[in-house]
Amino acid sequence: MNDPARCLSRCEPIDGTAVPPPGDPGRVAVGPVSADEPGMMSSRERRILAVIAAAVLFGCAAAADAAEPPESVSVPLHVVPLSNGGSKIGIEIRLGGGPKRLYEFDTGASGFYAAGNDAWWPSYEPLPDGPIVQSYASGVTYVADKVRTKVAIPSDHGDVEAELDVARITDGYGGPLGSQKDSLWNRDVAEGKPPLYGAFFGDFGGDLRFKDGLASLLPQLPGNLSSGFIVELGCERRGGPRLIIGLTDANRARFRTRVAMQPGTGETFPVSGLPTYAQQIIVADYELSRRGVVQGFTSGTLLDTGAPTTTIGESTDLKVDPRLVKNGTLAPATYVSVVAPGDDGDLDLAFLAGRASGVNKVDVKDNDEGYVNLGLVPFFRYDVMFDVENGVVGFAPCRNGARRRVLPVIRRMGGG
Repeated sequence: MNDPARCLSRCEPIDGTAVPPPGDPGRVAVGPVSADEPGMMSSRERRILAVIAAAVLFGCAAAADAAEPPESVSVPLHVVPLSNGGSKIGIEIRLGGGPKRLYEFDTGASGFYAAGNDAWWPSYEPLPDGPIVQSYASGVTYVADKVRTKVAIPSDHGDVEAELDVARITDGYGGPLGSQKDSLWNRDVAEGKPPLYGAFFGDFGGDLRFKDGLASLLPQLPGNLSSGFIVELGCERRGGPRLIIGLTDANRARFRTRVAMQPGTGETFPVSGLPTYAQQIIVADYELSRRGVVQGFTSGTLLDTGAPTTTIGESTDLKVDPRLVKNGTLAPATYVSVVAPGDDGDLDLAFLAGRASGVNKVDVKDNDEGYVNLGLVPFFRYDVMFDVENGVVGFAPCRNGARRRVLPVIRRMGGG
């Protein structure tokens, strides 16, 4: 393909014939000429030259387009039901020039951790860092090596490609994988089977912090694609759930509710230089009420597509009134209110606690963490925008002809 820089001086068409640009000594004169004049071109020669010139211009334009990534792309997401209830979200990725595989799309975790098998990941560069041990709230633990590889994300504009640092998993265990001794992770990977929930080959982290020298790949993509992303799960669009990578004025304008992201440690993302943010990405005010018992508190909050169930993590500073808890969850019909102040309208989410993961179930765990992970609940009620460039999270109801997924969404009401 022609190099755009060469197109400014001397482009070469497919057959290799050099075409002089304006000002070149070999430039062909343009104007009314007679085919009979010595040294002048015949009409047939002029037609041939016109065809060659058009081919050159087309080649230059194609080269320029290839050099500039699109402003925004759309990537399919997959909602994968779990056997024990709830759902996980998947995204397809190619690694090292191999075929695409499905990975868990997880906005509550950092870094991309992928199962290592040369059959679908044939090319990568080992990095000198030592092994990484990454653990998740699900109980899953990965042991991995940091590598640099070509990452390709299939989209409506073709593959979005970049050379980035990721983690190549050498062992996985815990939680649904079983103990380290009994885990079938390595056997499944060797046989080409998805080892995680029978569907995924690892975890595509999407939160906006650095951890163990790794970070989300999305803010490291080229050009405007690094500016942010939109998760669209809660509306039944014709094309299905999707991830919009790269924010434009048009898609930002849909989000009137914009809540400030909490700052990170001061580190910036490679490539884009954009700031990182805290895992508890927003702060929200909560109210829980049932049968006259009312409790309010303010907490750092995760927006986590990797968590099927909402969880209140207790600590010495955050304890849920025992009268609101039954068997480790909020008692059924407990009214839950979530309000996060925004620039032009607040996030104002309310529902009655129940037993459906990702819909209304709320676990209460004494894990000394003292924050709330809303899990998938807001993603099934709103389109959610992570505007990395401007440091805000946006929430928008379904529009553009889409209808809400059939879920119990409850209007705000008085406590009691």
